[in-house]
Amino acid sequence: MKRIIASIESRWLFLRGKDFLTQARRRSFSNTLKKKPRSERGDNSDQSIIDHHAPTCPYCGAKGELKDKKWHCPSCSDVSVGTYEGSSRPLGTLADKDTRIWRMRAHDELTFKWEEGDSFEDFYGWIASHVKKSYKQSTIANLNKDECQRIIKAGRKELYNRRYREIFDQPKNKVRRRG
Repeated sequence: MKRIIASIESRWLFLRGKDFLTQARRRSFSNTLKKKPRSERGDNSDQSIIDHHAPTCPYCGAKGELKDKKWHCPSCSDVSVGTYEGSSRPLGTLADKDTRIWRMRAHDELTFKWEEGDSFEDFYGWIASHVKKSYKQSTIANLNKDECQRIIKAGRKELYNRRYREIFDQPKNKVRRRG
């Protein structure tokens, strides 16, 4: 019985490749090593990670400060941006209250694109084409007030054109002529 099991194991190891056994040994050895906490390593402290994510204020150029899971500008009043859940990474750029309101409006106005089945790639590509930004910077959280207004206007125009086509591009009923 042991011979059968040994032959099955050796055949399985052969099929997996020569180095499979050595890789498995390395993995089990590396799992036994314990990592030191970040504070003991000394290479990166938690503060340096937070500073790495700190956004700069577009109004005064100061670095943001993290308070209550939000980034705030220390010198401007009411300039902030939220963070991703469980992280210190900002959702977008720092913005004043008026810009944040326009960003919320843009999210509300452009929900029709999701409801009609547009993908994330199509949506962000559409935004990038209207605000002349790169694909990676084309999230609504990175837009300023003027760019939000521009995409809202373009979104309303596109929605109108879609609805217009739905109504008027339907096949017309044939009318019989009397004759």
